[in-house]
Amino acid sequence: MSGPSGRFAAVLANFQLTLGAVAFSMAVAEVLSWVYASRARPDLRLWEGDVTAVVDQVPEYGYVLAGNRTLHAVKHMPDGGVCYDVTYRTDTFGRRTVQQGTDPSRPHMILFGCSVTMGEGLDDPDTLAAKLDERHGSTALSPG
Repeated sequence: MSGPSGRFAAVLANFQLTLGAVAFSMAVAEVLSWVYASRARPDLRLWEGDVTAVVDQVPEYGYVLAGNRTLHAVKHMPDGGVCYDVTYRTDTFGRRTVQQGTDPSRPHMILFGCSVTMGEGLDDPDTLAAKLDERHGSTALSPG
């Protein structure tokens, strides 16, 4: 085969082979990472009965805590001991709540961040927002 149609067919075949090789490589990497996490690093896997924070996917923000939830979360260590056993509460907007009511006369703070800011593994009174409220007399909101 020669000419423009032959070259197009060759380019198309090479493109399909490249896509297939990439898809196959990704599948192999996924399987290998699963094997590694489940066998070599048991500390990375969830143990039976473990419950972590429930999140919703929102196109504008990525992942957010589910709104109006009270969730009892437990996470175990590799030896079976309890790493944490806590209760998470969120308001209508999915913010980790410490106090539901807000007082307009008090200063307000909004805390942005990751699981550390949200208080992963901490009960409501132990979160950064709760400690700031307690120490400064403010209302701290933590969208997580």
